[in-house]
Amino acid sequence: MYHLTDKIVRELNDHFDITRLLDAVKQIDQIRSILKENHQGQPPKIRDELLKLHGIVQKAMQESDHDVNLEELWNLAGNIEYFFDDLVGAANDIRSTVRDLLSFMPDPFESLQENLHKWYKNRCLVIHLVKASRLD
Repeated sequence: MYHLTDKIVRELNDHFDITRLLDAVKQIDQIRSILKENHQGQPPKIRDELLKLHGIVQKAMQESDHDVNLEELWNLAGNIEYFFDDLVGAANDIRSTVRDLLSFMPDPFESLQENLHKWYKNRCLVIHLVKASRLD
């Protein structure tokens, strides 16, 4: 179990910009607005573009006369890549923020080791007091 220590509070205050978490919420809202259905219930535009790209590539793979508009294929593929670059960038920013926050998490074994050390010291003290009381 983790306990909030003065050290963790100090490190968070000194090295973590909490506004990054609010920025992450804003990025999630942007992603949601991009991927949501429009107000008429139609799927996001990117879905249609992917299906269109599938159709063009399928035609290119099956047509023996190569009657495919390659300019449309490459433009559409480039636009889709650009779209996902933005989404991936936002997702990476969110992950980076959370990863930075996790860097402040104490090592659970360090806490266990400290507790064992305290227990051992207390045990030794009790043994010493018991021995001292027997001498009296």
